[in-house]
Amino acid sequence: SLPSPCFRDCLAVFLLLFFSFAFIPSLGILVLGIVLLCSLFCFSVLLLFPVRHCLAVFLLLFFSFAFIPSLGINTEGIQVHPCELCACTSTAESALEKGSRKDVTRAQAGLLLSCFHKWQNHCFMSFLQFNRLVKISMERSPYFELLCPNDAYHIVPPGASSTVRIRFTPDTNKNYSHQLVCITGLERIVVPIRANPAQAILEFPDQLDFSECPVKYSTQKTVLLRNVGNLEAQFQLSTQSPFSVVPASGTLGIGETMQVTVGFHPLTIGDHSGTLAVCCNTGEKTTYINLRGEAVNVAIQLSTNSVKFEDTFITMSSYTTLFIENRSNITAHFQWKTFPMKEEDDEEKKRLEKKVAQKKGFCEDYTAILSDRVQEDMARVEEDPLLFSYSTFLIEPIEGEIEPNCCAKITVTFKPLKAREYQRVVYCDISGHETRLPLCLRGEGQGPLVELSYDTLAIGSVLLDTTQVYEVKLINKGAIDAHFTYIPPATEVGDCFGFLPDKGIIAPGGIQTIKITFNALVLGNFEEQFQFSVAESPNTLTLTASGCVCEATVHFDMEELNFGDISFGFPYTMTCRLVNTSPGFLNFKLRMSDDGTQPAVTSFDQILKPNDSSWRDGIHFYVEPREFTINPSQGTITPLGYQDIMVTLCSNTVMEFYRRLLVDLEGIGKEMATLIISARYQHFPEPSSQCLGCSFVKQVQLGTVR
Repeated sequence: SLPSPCFRDCLAVFLLLFFSFAFIPSLGILVLGIVLLCSLFCFSVLLLFPVRHCLAVFLLLFFSFAFIPSLGINTEGIQVHPCELCACTSTAESALEKGSRKDVTRAQAGLLLSCFHKWQNHCFMSFLQFNRLVKISMERSPYFELLCPNDAYHIVPPGASSTVRIRFTPDTNKNYSHQLVCITGLERIVVPIRANPAQAILEFPDQLDFSECPVKYSTQKTVLLRNVGNLEAQFQLSTQSPFSVVPASGTLGIGETMQVTVGFHPLTIGDHSGTLAVCCNTGEKTTYINLRGEAVNVAIQLSTNSVKFEDTFITMSSYTTLFIENRSNITAHFQWKTFPMKEEDDEEKKRLEKKVAQKKGFCEDYTAILSDRVQEDMARVEEDPLLFSYSTFLIEPIEGEIEPNCCAKITVTFKPLKAREYQRVVYCDISGHETRLPLCLRGEGQGPLVELSYDTLAIGSVLLDTTQVYEVKLINKGAIDAHFTYIPPATEVGDCFGFLPDKGIIAPGGIQTIKITFNALVLGNFEEQFQFSVAESPNTLTLTASGCVCEATVHFDMEELNFGDISFGFPYTMTCRLVNTSPGFLNFKLRMSDDGTQPAVTSFDQILKPNDSSWRDGIHFYVEPREFTINPSQGTITPLGYQDIMVTLCSNTVMEFYRRLLVDLEGIGKEMATLIISARYQHFPEPSSQCLGCSFVKQVQLGTVR
């Protein structure tokens, strides 16, 4: 039995669409019509499908494939791969020499083309589920020719691509450009076409190895750069630290060569690697040269790591020398630095720049002149190498260069400003050594060198209210003037001392005598320190005085001097001893408590004057007679010494004597000691007139014996 009419109609439409999408991608629009008509006839005969139905389907499909692409419906399904066409120089040259027609070298966006093939293809790909129509056009050009009808339509099947061929005919060695226009329903795509038969090609090594190089030293190698292309090359070179390149850019003509210097300046030891980027004006991608080097320390050292100066007087200077020994094959550049590392140099610069910046903010409120000065200060800070600078230690030279296998003589000068110890570490930043070489500087500033002739004054025991005088000498044993000043102590005993002069200047090698006066006003033992300060000297001179202040004490070796019975006119002498029990010398004076001033008359004087009226009338005194004679009446007693005193009594009055012998001490006081003197007058009977002379003589004799 035959299929039902509905089933036949569906089967016919399915087979027609299947064959259309299967064969149309490779056929043109005219072939499309023939295929559809043949299919229609087959379906009518085999499936008994009505002819009118097949004709309707044919017309519908034909017009759909022919005109739907120009209606602008869903045109996003067409993708044109644009290409940028660049010719290979060498092939282009040979093509020009032979006069043949060649195509461009390669395209971007995934379209790979051979270099200067006879034809250049463009591919168009559709992502729709039905065929699309693309119009291809290109303006007339003597160098580029479209190898298909201009303004022709190309059918791009779903998921497939369509190829467009272009012929390129160069006539000279230069760059060419043109464009290809692709039009779909609502899109217009312009594809740039470039042909570069002339191209610059730079030839250089792939790798540059510096091997072992001194650290912190610039090692250079020369690279030969050659232009082997047929176009002048404008190039740029760049690299990264610790590598450098000179020149960084340039122009190289066809066939020319240029020497490029690559530097290697490592700051740390160890392996270093990098790249040298070479970029040319042809638009080619950047090419890289591998760079490698190893940094090592070389044989460079200081002759000593520490310098100790002898004591140096302030305002004067002393110096010493050392050497930087370069036992390597490089010329080493050195600088004396304050800090041990470069990072600390950078921090110091930041601190100085911050300080100047604060000053800048202040000056902006004032005149422009001040602001310009601040700008100058900022530039000065940025350029400052931060070399070692210190007022006490001076290093010369502060920087320099040392030839290979040579030594550099360094002079260090020490000039102290104060009498104290100085210590400083300075660092030598030198090529060929990663770390800075430390040098410790030590010295002591010496102030004026003054000494006392003695530093202990033993005064011993002195009497109260006495004045003692001493001397001490200040001796300047230094090489500079010494300014001295006496510092009085704030004590009670210290106030008893006086120093003259109390200040002055002692020339080098000079001596200054200081007079010391001591007024003993405070009883008891004492020990006092007296200081002299010397300008610019940290130490003071100290004089220690010690002693004891005592009261004056004297006494007699007896309590009473008793003459007993005495006669008129007859002198009687007795002896006593005055003892000094104090530690000082005593100046004494002796006197009687009650005695006259007129000299006494002795019996011997009357005997020698027999005709004197006193024999008849008696002796008459106008003033009281001086009946006591003291020998010695004054003098000095040594400490803890004594003095024998003779007291003579010649009575010229009839009475019983009760007197006191008084001791006055000079400068101390009166009546410091007392001795009682007593005597009793003895009356003798009157002699007879017949024997007056005998009786008198007898009395004299008796008196003499007594």
